[in-house]
Amino acid sequence: MTRASSPVNNGKAKIALGDDTALTLSQKGRGNPFDPANYGEIVKPGELVDIVELSPLTLADRRIYNLLIANAWERISEPVIHRIAKTALKGTHQGNERIESSLLRLMGTIAIVTIRKGGKSYKRRVQLLGSSDESLEKDGFLHYRIPEELIEILRNSEVYARLKTQVMYCFESKYALCLYEMIERRIGLEYKQSEGLCCKNREA
Repeated sequence: MTRASSPVNNGKAKIALGDDTALTLSQKGRGNPFDPANYGEIVKPGELVDIVELSPLTLADRRIYNLLIANAWERISEPVIHRIAKTALKGTHQGNERIESSLLRLMGTIAIVTIRKGGKSYKRRVQLLGSSDESLEKDGFLHYRIPEELIEILRNSEVYARLKTQVMYCFESKYALCLYEMIERRIGLEYKQSEGLCCKNREA
């Protein structure tokens, strides 16, 4: 009898053979994630779903960070400066005040991410967002960087969540969005081991 192989093991085997299609960064987003009225999907690396926040992020912070990931996705593995229109980050809210506050919190947030090195697990402490330049014009652009230490983690990512942005925009609490991301991360895995779904700092 031939035993069916796990997609997780298949992914590791492909990577070992030099096939990078199993890596998270080979996945593609879909639709238009920046318009709540249109269908869109964001690929979010599992390592960014499972972070432990040392400083609490709000619901708006998490949404904006997801949009920054989506905007940078095609070149997120490169240490380059990304550009996005500030209007694309407004989502269901008007005004730039919330955007500025979210950027400050994201730049000041240190995330703890579990990584593997030499077959052993380590905790890496890394910033979620690097330096940024924001246009003073209301409808200007934001230029931002993904920290190189985080890029290194993303290059080796094999697990991801595919987030539907119409669902993401509907949540009214940070905890609900956090839980949704964790559930999406689990989808597609053949072996769903018992795993506690918890989210630090659950207030909206």
